[in-house]
Amino acid sequence: MSKTAVSHDRRIRHSRSSPGARAAEFLNASRLAWVALGVMLAATAVLLYRETRGTTLWFDEWTWALTRRGSSLDSFLAPHNGHLSLVPIAIYKLLFATAGIGDYRPYRVLVIGGHLLVATLVFLYARARVGGFLGLVATALILFFGPGWQNFIWPFQIGWLLSLSTGMAALMLREREDRGSTLAACGLIAVSLASSGIGVPIAAGLVADALVRRRGRRDAWVLGIPIALYLLWSIHYQHTAIERHAVVAAPGFVADEVASALAALAGLGGQISMAVPTSSGTLLEWGPPLAVATVLAMVWRMARWPAARRRALAPLTMAGAFWLLTALTRSFIGEPFSSRYLYVGAVFVLLAALALAHGLSLRASHQLIVGILAAGAVASNLGLLGSASRYVRAQGAQTAAALAAFELTRGAVDPGFVEGSFPGYPLVVLRAGQYFALERALGSPAASLATLPAYPEDARQVADASLIAINRVTPEATAQRPPTGTRPAVEWASGGALTRRGGCVSLTAQAVSAPGTPSPTLALILPRTGVVVTAVGGQVGLGARRFADRPTPIGTIAAGTGALVRPQPDRAPQPWHLWVSPGALATVCGLRG
Repeated sequence: MSKTAVSHDRRIRHSRSSPGARAAEFLNASRLAWVALGVMLAATAVLLYRETRGTTLWFDEWTWALTRRGSSLDSFLAPHNGHLSLVPIAIYKLLFATAGIGDYRPYRVLVIGGHLLVATLVFLYARARVGGFLGLVATALILFFGPGWQNFIWPFQIGWLLSLSTGMAALMLREREDRGSTLAACGLIAVSLASSGIGVPIAAGLVADALVRRRGRRDAWVLGIPIALYLLWSIHYQHTAIERHAVVAAPGFVADEVASALAALAGLGGQISMAVPTSSGTLLEWGPPLAVATVLAMVWRMARWPAARRRALAPLTMAGAFWLLTALTRSFIGEPFSSRYLYVGAVFVLLAALALAHGLSLRASHQLIVGILAAGAVASNLGLLGSASRYVRAQGAQTAAALAAFELTRGAVDPGFVEGSFPGYPLVVLRAGQYFALERALGSPAASLATLPAYPEDARQVADASLIAINRVTPEATAQRPPTGTRPAVEWASGGALTRRGGCVSLTAQAVSAPGTPSPTLALILPRTGVVVTAVGGQVGLGARRFADRPTPIGTIAAGTGALVRPQPDRAPQPWHLWVSPGALATVCGLRG
């Protein structure tokens, strides 16, 4: 246990008022705090591994799988969304070469491990300043920070986690004076800058810390070398432009970032939407008053204890630089309450609060109150974590279903066909030819023909939509009546009178429908040879389904015209189901093979 933590624990005013207060004192013991931390980390690992089941590559991960598998220097150093992503790209290249993309478990373990590392470093930073119990409280707020779900459910965000963890480690090592710590700090700063753009505000905070500590010129190389390397990369590769309107919008955007991070930490986000576009829930309702109260508390603390200014300068600079850079470069395409921004902002806010609280003497009973408030925030944020996990699992199922459509039409689908039902489209454009090349090299997370029928309805609808587009299950106008074949098998009919004659079946819509009466619909099994649909007296709407329970609309037929519906063959034995919705009368005849 460090001398700082020991002296802090001795300063705590003992309170025997309640068993909870005595428990807070008890947990300040070094060994017990570490045991409690281990339990929290293990529980988080199990929870997140379970919550990420059924997930697969998502959004930018597909971009890297398609474009970053080469061995050229540019494949490592070219910026991704303005970020230097050298380290995460190298990690993904290793995973592509070893695990492929058919098994997502190594990717899940990677991001969970990165999140646990960030939380552990928060504990180390906190324990040295406020003791073991409050250190555990701070750690729990990050471990179960549901609003920041993108950074620990989505493996692609490992770059941000690496920047944060290596930056925090460098900050703590800079408090030491030995040469080994100095060398390690230099390397960690380089890794932070090479992992994501989050390394830039971290480097800014470390520069501010070096200036306030008045470190000599002999120490300048610790920051100078990694920053110089980053600047060389930036000059050659980075072409980020700051728009004029982003400068104008920056103050408001930064204010919303601060407010959102504080409200999210307090568990006051409400129902934040997972999908794009996102919604802020109640972040911007609770956030502004929390921000005002936080600023007043900071001013009071710094006025009462001038040493706090120096101690908190580094994390405050990191937070301010992060929020400002985000506003200048992302305000025109992102939201201040985006999940990944909330996570980083929350970490910086906690570091600043812990630095300001360094040396503050709290009764054990007061620590318990803080712990209870934090437990409420954790409980609130865990609910959001569950919602986020369900959303990402649904995206994974839809991805697997969309890729199953490629597998079922292998050899028949046009190589240039673009999967428009793919999660992330049009930001992620996946062509059939690209997919098959990727599958040969790295495997595939596509659902199999055996498992696809058990997927959720939304995923099966994605598969149907893809197969409809590939197999051209759409009405083709025809002026002639082709030879009639076998009559289509009727599954059910509603809202009209059903008539069977020869190779045809007709549905006449009811002239007057009572309230609650089903709309005129004829559901039938589509023969492999296809059908011709004729509309009389009104237009006819058509829908088709194969794996899903609900049909996908495929078009309409104008009154007095006919159209052919002839799906192309593929590898699936399941038949197509055609839903016909007549305005007046629709006749469906089987085609001769």
